[in-house]
Amino acid sequence: MFGYDIINSIGADDKLNDIPLTHAEYIKMSNENNEVKIYKAGIYVISGKCDDGYIYVEAKKAIVKIVLDNLELKSSSSGCIIIDDSKKTFINCKEGTTSYLTDSSESYIYTNEKQEYYTANGCIYSRDDLTINGKGSLVISGNYQDGIVCNDDFIIYN
Repeated sequence: MFGYDIINSIGADDKLNDIPLTHAEYIKMSNENNEVKIYKAGIYVISGKCDDGYIYVEAKKAIVKIVLDNLELKSSSSGCIIIDDSKKTFINCKEGTTSYLTDSSESYIYTNEKQEYYTANGCIYSRDDLTINGKGSLVISGNYQDGIVCNDDFIIYN
């Protein structure tokens, strides 16, 4: 997969803004397409409007880049972006766009593929390295506890 080769050739470099999106996977979320599950390395451009959904990453120590492109995502029962397992995940806010994430006001517990239980207490919750970057805007409403929670290295820049 081309996206996988590009991502892995960069390694842990935090400056992924220049990677071309020509070989990215484009996903449009909606009330019907409300669960995005990412299980492999790559670049994922996510857009759309969804009143009750989430993005879940369990990519087995791979590098994942999620590009938010005017995404409006709400969740009534969980966080909006849950990163359970990856080497590193990048959330890029596409230039010239504004994305909105709003989580539930209730506690939420996840069970991953290994049948481990944990509480994700942020609208964006990561158990591994997370970088948020880009020249777009991201509005986060963390209604349960926090807007962003990361249990490993966390970087924000544009």
